[in-house]
Amino acid sequence: MENKGKHILLVEDEAVIALAQKQTLERYGFRVDTVCSGEAALSHITTEPSFDLVLMDIDLGSGMSGTEAAKAILQNRSLPIVFLTNHGEADMMERVRDITRYGYVLKNSGNSVLLSSIEMAFELFEANRKAQESAEKLKTIFTALGDRVFVIDRQGRYLEIADETFTSTVLSDVFDSKLTAWFIEVIAKVLERHAVEMIEYPLMINDREVWFLATISPLDSKSVVWVARDISKRKAAEQEAQRLVKEKELLLREVHHRIKNNMATIAAVLDLQASMLGENDTSGALLEARNRVHGMMELYHRLYGSGDYRSVDAAGYLQALFDEIKVSYSLRRDVEYKSTLEAITLDAKILFPLGMIANELVTNAIKYAFPCHGKGGSIFLGLEQAREGELLLTVADNGIGMDPSIDPKTSRGFGLSLVANLAIQLRSKWSLSREGGSRYRFEIPIGGV
Repeated sequence: MENKGKHILLVEDEAVIALAQKQTLERYGFRVDTVCSGEAALSHITTEPSFDLVLMDIDLGSGMSGTEAAKAILQNRSLPIVFLTNHGEADMMERVRDITRYGYVLKNSGNSVLLSSIEMAFELFEANRKAQESAEKLKTIFTALGDRVFVIDRQGRYLEIADETFTSTVLSDVFDSKLTAWFIEVIAKVLERHAVEMIEYPLMINDREVWFLATISPLDSKSVVWVARDISKRKAAEQEAQRLVKEKELLLREVHHRIKNNMATIAAVLDLQASMLGENDTSGALLEARNRVHGMMELYHRLYGSGDYRSVDAAGYLQALFDEIKVSYSLRRDVEYKSTLEAITLDAKILFPLGMIANELVTNAIKYAFPCHGKGGSIFLGLEQAREGELLLTVADNGIGMDPSIDPKTSRGFGLSLVANLAIQLRSKWSLSREGGSRYRFEIPIGGV
């Protein structure tokens, strides 16, 4: 596809992602303007007529969403819109069900997928444009060369025929029994309701399938005027559009599998490297990194199998993480693991940082709460909906407790720094009680994260 001169409006509220995508598209010859909100996108489209395509993030933070912006844009301009999303296929299709769109791309699925989706959007838009032009001609031109006009009665008999070469006398001479029965039903409906009906049907002519659009109008109480127009080109364009959509769907499924395989490879490499280093701080850090990757893999696996590709049962996910950590530190048989996890379905945007926090604090408890092997204790992981709109996450142990000089909210250690930042992301209030060990409590608002 010739990209030179193609003008794209990129709507993305994440500045780093927007900059990276803009640079990628410009390397391939596109002209790219970026905006960070739906309102700004609508303003740009209204004042700048040169845009050829809109690349729209669905989630744009506060204000107008990507889907709302797309609807507003399409009221003013006919443009191909490709959605950017972190969501899976089922959830994505539900959110854009009523919007004319020309594809959607999972973020981080790679430049080749993005560029291929844009190319397919241009092709699909062009195919749809041609199909729409054909449909408009069918509406505005009633009689034109190639139209076939008949007068047919209730019994399916041809009473008048505009084409002198046409020699059949009844519908069944031309069509099979199934189509003939359907046509007679349509004719009866037109005569009873005294209303126009339009239908499409195929007919084999010279060993070639030709599609017709028939406009059926009442002539009198016993017969109808049947005007048949060849719409084979329009049908071919529609079939090509459907082929492009199916091709894109197959590509997205392949991306799903590649992401899973890539994450599994990363985890395996970290595990292999750690095993080759023996027991030391470096290998421990690699194992912790592997556990973080396993947490991502577990969430991705559950999202992919959830059906809506967006929300997951929190209890099942956190228990799986808890069990994975136990296996990783299986040598600490003196540690008892307890959990009380309420079955709550959560959005992945909440569940991912929640799982990372649990992973870091449980790992820290295993490493530091029980320094003497053989004299362990217990570690507890809890999740409940404390009150309407708020979650309570608890990670506790009955070990030696954290050094009083360490403030977990300002610690420079990687694990606690990560916890502190994830808590900010979740807008969580959190605290540490040092009585009888360590007890972390996170009060997390479910809405507004």
